Order: sequence, then structure tokens, then C-alpha cells
Amino acid sequence: DVCSSDLSELDTYGLGKLGRIAVEKGVGAAASERVFQEFVKEKCAALLPDSPEFFDDVYGYVAATDSWVTLPPMPSAFRGSSTVVHRNKLWVFGGYDTADRGEAYVYAPASSTWTQNAPMPDGYESYIAAGMGAVGSKVYIAGGYAGTSYMSTLLAYDIATDTYDTSLPDMPSGGRYFGAGVTIGSTVYVLGGQDTAGAVATAEAYTVATSSWAVLAPMPEGAINPIAAAIVGGATIYAGQLDQTIWAYDVASDVWS
Repeated sequence: DVCSSDLSELDTYGLGKLGRIAVEKGVGAAASERVFQEFVKEKCAALLPDSPEFFDDVYGYVAATDSWVTLPPMPSAFRGSSTVVHRNKLWVFGGYDTADRGEAYVYAPASSTWTQNAPMPDGYESYIAAGMGAVGSKVYIAGGYAGTSYMSTLLAYDIATDTYDTSLPDMPSGGRYFGAGVTIGSTVYVLGGQDTAGAVATAEAYTVATSSWAVLAPMPEGAINPIAAAIVGGATIYAGQLDQTIWAYDVASDVWS
């Protein structure tokens, strides 16, 4: 029985795991994972905890005082958004509540205000984007989950014109979401994530100047929803995941440690 697993601690992410259990048990193995999530919600409703809430809360961390402050809430409440900091502003794209959301917002700390930008194009509404980066006047959104598809697309949002470019080349290793994005110079790195088979160790780099992708050495192991960052002016990417493992990627040598 698909509902035989312990459902007491499941949240929205847990439902994804249960959906894969359904696939393994042969309950219509040709359908997508999202379809199975809906199947499980219906068939196992009595065993599931209350539906997850969606929040518009925003907090800021003040490094100088090691303290947190409450900031103005987002215009809409949802979760799973993709974010990037660029030009001293916080850019937010996509997410989900009871369905995929395509809204886009920007938060300006200087004025402590939110502004709604043009929504993401039809078909690109991201459940959770695979990686975010920003170069010049553009924010890059790589991959994601839209509808019932793992996206391999690369979408560019132009800050100056409030428009999107959908003509960029796809990620060469296929669609995924739950990944991390890091920008060094004019190159956007997309690391890890999840595809139809589960966690992936894929690492790729998109160079803005040539509008081309390069497949890099894979991460030491597959990582769903990793966190990644690079020190300003450096050439090393640091990536970690939920089990507190941290890896370092040397851009020059294409080596992980």
C-alpha cells in the first residue's frame, strides 16, 4: 500500500518522496512525480498532517550586531522562490502555494520597499529554480519545475527593460530543480539539484560573453537543494547540503575537494 509509510512528519517535500515510492510500487509508473503527489494527497489524506502554510515574512541579518530584523513582508505569500542579490537589491522569482507561481519581485533595502516586476513567461513558472546568477543588467534563471516538467531552460530577466529572454541555450545535462547558482565574473555556475532519478551531482557553467555552456567536473555526490557561494574576487565556490557536508570547487583546475 502506498500509504503504508510513516506519514506523520511529511511536509510538501516529503510528499515528493512518497510520490517516488508510488512509482517504485508500480502505480502508473509512466506518469510524472507531481501526478503521484496529487494521488498520494487524495488517497492518504486522512494520514497526512495539516497542509503546509505559506508565508510572506522577510527578515534581515545584521552582521555587525549579529542580530535579526523584521523587514516589510513580500506582496504575496508562498514558498520555494528563487532569489539572487544583485546591485544591492534582492530579486525573487517564482515559487508555489497550491500551484506554481510566476510572480517576480524586487526588494530595495535603501527604501525598504517591494516592487512587482513583469511575471515570468508562460511555461516558465518555476516551482524552485535550479540556479540563479546575475551579470550586468540581467538575472539568469537556470532550470526549475514548471507544470509537470523538470526544466532545462535558461531564462534571462533584463532589469533595464523588465522583460525576459527565452532564446538562450538549454542546460546541456538536462532538466532539474532544487539546485544552486553562483556567479563569478561573467559566468554563472549551476550545481547539483534533482531530476526524475533523484539527486544529481551535475555541475555546469554558462558564460555570458559567448552564450555557451560547459559541463564541469561533477560534485563529489548528488546534492538536492544545496547552498553555494563564492567569496567576492575569489575563484573558489563553496557548496554544502543538509548533512552539513561542505565542498570547495576550484574554478581554475576544475577540481572538487
